[in-house]
Amino acid sequence: MPKDVQKALIEAIGDPAVRVVSFGLFGTLIQRRQTAPDDVFGAFAEAVAARHTPPGGAVEIIAARRQATEIACRRDRPDGREATSLEEIHETLAELLLERVDVADELMALELAEERKLLSPHPLGRQVFDAARAAGKRLVIASDSLLPQDFVETVLAEMGYPPDVTCFLAGETGLRKASGSLYEWIPLRLGVDRAEILHIGASPRFDVEMARRKGLKARQMPEAPDRDPDCIAVPLNPTGDGR
Repeated sequence: MPKDVQKALIEAIGDPAVRVVSFGLFGTLIQRRQTAPDDVFGAFAEAVAARHTPPGGAVEIIAARRQATEIACRRDRPDGREATSLEEIHETLAELLLERVDVADELMALELAEERKLLSPHPLGRQVFDAARAAGKRLVIASDSLLPQDFVETVLAEMGYPPDVTCFLAGETGLRKASGSLYEWIPLRLGVDRAEILHIGASPRFDVEMARRKGLKARQMPEAPDRDPDCIAVPLNPTGDGR
């Protein structure tokens, strides 16, 4: 990270008015090695095809996975949830691809196994995270990721992130950074004013512009040279960027 950028982020973290530092997930604290979503879905499709052999093979599986995401994202939700979940996507995929809802958990497990192989700590984000922790700030994660919370928490723990970081994920809360609803809800959940939260993330639009629009302080995490794209479930999701 350029020294001036690192200094600016650490100075923002050190602001006495900041009680909470919120981080995005992908492109901020963790990264993926692949450069295109279909690279990930290709590995997932091959794993599914080896077990269930649909007529169209891996190509059919990738197309069905994309269609399942679009259907799940556009489904009406009477409970007011804006975001779908990976569970809902795989229930839809199981119906589309195999006409068997009972294999949804198996499909999701295969996808998560392929996802985990590609994840590593984001070196720039880890430096900033450690600075925020050293400054005694409360630390949270705010992400439009659809990945299950237990999966994300396990991955973070394996990467050495401490267990006392609270995760607010779109797939669990039903709220999204892209719309601003997650930024409205987090201060209420934490019992702090919006201006007491500094959010740091990779997306200029959703991590900086939207956070500031909702009254939070915000800074952009600069890209790592090999920075990954967004979460596995979301590049094919027309409603958000997933970080």
